[in-house]
Amino acid sequence: MVSVDGHGWAGVTDANGNFDFGEVPPDTYTVTGEAPTANASQTLSAPAGATTQFILTAPRAHIAVHVQTPMGDPVKDVTVSVDGHGWAGVTDANGNFDFGEVPPDTYTVKGEKDNCIPNSQTLNAPVGAMTSFTLVMTPVTVTITLAQPVACPGHPLVITATGNPAGGTFAWTIAAPAADLVDAAGNSVRAGDTVNLRGFQGDPATGNIPTQTATISVTYTLASGQKATASQNVTIHEIKFAVTNNTINQSPTTVVESAAVLKVTFGAAATMSTDPQVEIQLDASCPRKADCASNHRVAWLQTVWTFVSDKRYTHTLSHKTPAMPVRDALPGAPFPFYDAPTVFTGDKDKETAHHEDSPGTSADWTDPRGAAPAPPPAKNRQLRQVVRTESFTAWLVVQNIEWAAHDLAGSFAFVGNFDWSMGITLAVDTSQAVGSRATPQTAAPTVPASITTGKGGNAPNLAAPVANTTTNDPAILHIDPAPELP
Repeated sequence: MVSVDGHGWAGVTDANGNFDFGEVPPDTYTVTGEAPTANASQTLSAPAGATTQFILTAPRAHIAVHVQTPMGDPVKDVTVSVDGHGWAGVTDANGNFDFGEVPPDTYTVKGEKDNCIPNSQTLNAPVGAMTSFTLVMTPVTVTITLAQPVACPGHPLVITATGNPAGGTFAWTIAAPAADLVDAAGNSVRAGDTVNLRGFQGDPATGNIPTQTATISVTYTLASGQKATASQNVTIHEIKFAVTNNTINQSPTTVVESAAVLKVTFGAAATMSTDPQVEIQLDASCPRKADCASNHRVAWLQTVWTFVSDKRYTHTLSHKTPAMPVRDALPGAPFPFYDAPTVFTGDKDKETAHHEDSPGTSADWTDPRGAAPAPPPAKNRQLRQVVRTESFTAWLVVQNIEWAAHDLAGSFAFVGNFDWSMGITLAVDTSQAVGSRATPQTAAPTVPASITTGKGGNAPNLAAPVANTTTNDPAILHIDPAPELP
């Protein structure tokens, strides 16, 4: 409303803030503008023949906002707005935003940010004054805490997340070559305030356990939707294994004859034997050296690739047909090893991993088949030929004991390997004296001079059955009629 003092002339400004009083007598006039919160006036002389324009500047207020944490630290990048007016902005690095001049009034200023609890404040903004709104906003935060600064291969590292304010939920992610986040039972998990990082992977080329870096991230979300994220790189330290005395010994397969039976066996020493010494070398960063070392044990794995055990009599062929390949093991050896493993006791501990094998067989001098023709002639039912061959790959391994409980096949560091075989084909003449019936009497195995580093090109068979059980299984023994030998 605008009016001319003392004259009763009045009107309301249009959308552009204008009102025309029309023609009036020349004089000096005072025009007053009235608003709900304040008035403004101006006095001017209105000369004859001219249009006199009064410009009334409405009194203004000034509002600004500062956003801070409960500790008084400024909060930047907060979207601040004035309810009902559409005025908005974003706080600067000092937590401030200036809305500028506004009409005097009562205003509510609100602050919002994804990782903060929203807040608002209502104040009266009077004429001619700076009204500063102060919004205290609590940031939503999450922190990651490691039980140890570095993780040991295969051993769970406890990782805890703490969210503030309390009451939210946690969602985890992991990026790593060979690691996972698991619960106390070893099951993969991605929720909850506590998880365990567990990782293990041997290098098949070197036989060592290389360093891994796992990137762990957690997002903390309140029921109201505010979120906070934290991320941390966690090192799973390396372990090296140094092998000395990697020579492989060999001894000929030998024939031993007695009055009752012919035996193919070893001679003065095992057909194949080796005694490498393996030293465990933990990284200097390992936080639990004794426990970490004792989580590893050294042993041998061996797989049989081919197997022949034939006995040829005048009218009969006795032979075995086991399915290949099969896992090899000595009786009583813990699964899946060839023989009992040895546990490391501490950093730089050296353990000897003995490995030997002497494949053999035995054959009666007389055909075991009841239906075979009886003498004469004397050659009927007599042993005429024995063929015994077998081929293997042996792996010197270090097993991570805890990892094996969840992933047997992936629990090995393949420190070394070698392929070897034995074979002998005997011609038998039972007319000769015991001790000189079989020819030849010995045969050398094919054994390399030393163990090769790493896994090699083959992979071990870790499943049942075990070779020493399979090859003695009566179900695979076949005694069949055969064409008569001359």
